[in-house]
Amino acid sequence: QSRKSSVSSDRIDAAMRCLDDFPLRDDIGNTESDQDEDDCPKSNGRECERDCIEYLKSRLAKEKELIPNVYVNHKSAMSRPKYHKSNNDRNGMDDGIIWTSFERANSCSEFDALIYTINDGEDVAQVEEIWEAKYSISPSTLWDAVTKKASAVRDIMKDDEAYLSHEGRHMHLRWAGSSGHSRSSDEKLVFGIFGRELLSPQNAVGQMIAMATANALSNDVNTVMSSLESGYVEVTREKALSDIEVLREQLRHTENDFHISLRLG
Repeated sequence: QSRKSSVSSDRIDAAMRCLDDFPLRDDIGNTESDQDEDDCPKSNGRECERDCIEYLKSRLAKEKELIPNVYVNHKSAMSRPKYHKSNNDRNGMDDGIIWTSFERANSCSEFDALIYTINDGEDVAQVEEIWEAKYSISPSTLWDAVTKKASAVRDIMKDDEAYLSHEGRHMHLRWAGSSGHSRSSDEKLVFGIFGRELLSPQNAVGQMIAMATANALSNDVNTVMSSLESGYVEVTREKALSDIEVLREQLRHTENDFHISLRLG
């Protein structure tokens, strides 16, 4: 309180404007928009997606189907004309749409690849694998994958009426490992992350500090006031370490539900 009374109203107004300029961030700092834009140029992102698809094609079993760019749409949008025409992605393959009743809010709007199987005579697609392509595997991209993408998969799995549209077919969804509570790793749905490079330890630490800094400036007016007075933002070692532990716990939580596969290509 004494700090606030000793600062001019102009500086307080400036601090509040700083808070407005920073987007709200999740626990350890991801913005609400997709993090790919920050991690690498768009061209690198597209290249990584192509490489991911090529990798999945190279090991695809004959009885399985691969779809790139699977969009997640709410059923309220089904009547829109753009969803009633064939749509080919950059790999020359028809993309797919998962129709669901769950509200996406700020969760993901698409997956980079999905692998499913279907039995003859059935309109049921059993989802075996879901993949995300991240050019650089880093703390922020891992956080994005396990908190947004994996969480979205969980929500869709709870929707018994969700279905997949692909190549003119409309198939109800079944999920690998969805029956039974004690599942081995091989029986779980594969949640895969494909990357081109692994961020170096030094840069990963720097990224964690930057994320913690942005998080503090986004949520704490006292931190903004202090930084205006001192000319720098102080992030403690304990804060950075606690964020690493939060990320580790999220990965453990994701492993309870999915078989996590990490591939560098």
